Amino acid sequence: MHNFKDEISEFKKPELLASIVKRLGNPESTSLLHSPCNVFQIPQVDGAIGYHLIGNCAVVIGDPICLPQDIAELTKAFHLYCQECNLTTIYLLACHDFAHWAINNGCRTLIEIGSELSINPTNYRKAHKLRWSINQSIKHGVHVKENIDFDPSLENQLKKTIHTWSKQRRGPQMHLGNINFFNSDDEKRIFYAQQKDKIIGLLILTPVDRYQGWVMSSCLAILDAPSGTTEHLICSTCDTLANENCQFFCLGIVSGTQSGEAVGLSPFGRTLADFIFKATRWLFKLDAKAIYLNKYHPYLRSTFLLCRGKLKITELLAIKHVLNVKL
Repeated sequence: MHNFKDEISEFKKPELLASIVKRLGNPESTSLLHSPCNVFQIPQVDGAIGYHLIGNCAVVIGDPICLPQDIAELTKAFHLYCQECNLTTIYLLACHDFAHWAINNGCRTLIEIGSELSINPTNYRKAHKLRWSINQSIKHGVHVKENIDFDPSLENQLKKTIHTWSKQRRGPQMHLGNINFFNSDDEKRIFYAQQKDKIIGLLILTPVDRYQGWVMSSCLAILDAPSGTTEHLICSTCDTLANENCQFFCLGIVSGTQSGEAVGLSPFGRTLADFIFKATRWLFKLDAKAIYLNKYHPYLRSTFLLCRGKLKITELLAIKHVLNVKL
């Protein structure tokens, strides 16, 4: 039997994960840059698989990070590696094409769990209600700017805004990655909303070269920010990207109103999955996020949960850990 553990331990590729994600990743892959993760690579393929090791579960975020023609070779090598290490393999937020390839190539369970939302800035038109929200922000003296030049004073203000926003969060929470954007190696762009001399909100962009566009890693505003501040941030960012002829701007992932396609579940398993899905939407107010982002009239692309075996309590707890669930 081929020993991938020995091969991987000897294979050292100098390129940082952030660079691989930028070149070859999809929007979901960018979340790997916001928290420490393991990286699987093989010499034959330009790319990587980033995963979180939780107990005996390897939780991959998004698709394998490589060109489409290399997915089969990289994925099969990763599955063999996990088998040799006695790891259960889970894919969270896999896209349609990879999910349906994987369910026919070693994965046993598939559940449609949400949608990726994106817009084309070059032909985007703001709806009337969105324009009204932005005007409310402008009337209160809010201006949106991009942090272009390195300014330690401005960066400290941005950090304070994130800290204030984090302290103001209440109730059950769930998010991928750590909310810390200044201690990673990935390239990013930062837009911020300013009222007088105070920064009241910010938006972080991460590049995805394969899509020739950007992913909104986070958009936030402190509690006393005027109404329409986040709308002002998103639309101003969209206008900037349109001026650069950028045609892809991902707003993030939202859950659907109900669990969708499912493969590999018993009737009881499907009922249980639907219950967990509905309870999660209610507990974490996921509908509110979907309603907010859908007012930008984005394009939708389905995302899936995949598991190499049955979806058991161990796997669910691993997913809970990766999603940083706080009750």
